Amino acid sequence: MSFRLHQPADLTGGVVPDARETVRDWRRRVARWAESPSKPVPAHLAEAVQAAFDDLDAPSIVALLHGLAHDDSVPAGAKFETFVYVDRVLSLDLPSEIGKPA
Repeated sequence: MSFRLHQPADLTGGVVPDARETVRDWRRRVARWAESPSKPVPAHLAEAVQAAFDDLDAPSIVALLHGLAHDDSVPAGAKFETFVYVDRVLSLDLPSEIGKPA
């Protein structure tokens, strides 16, 4: 999903293992964030996600999630809601680790 829609994807080297690890990391983070009080998706994130979805711009959404995962200014509950909202389109099963032992 990090490659543009109409460009060939270069899946050599560590691209696939790196992507797998990123999804695992996001699943673990979503599970941790699920333990925090829910917060609304910040307006600027909702707008960025909607604009990317309107253009089928998966690379922008992936970049947004990468940045959000490490943004300490956004509450955990808002990160949870944003990742789960985005996952409704990306279908990465990001909530799959909720309730499992860490």
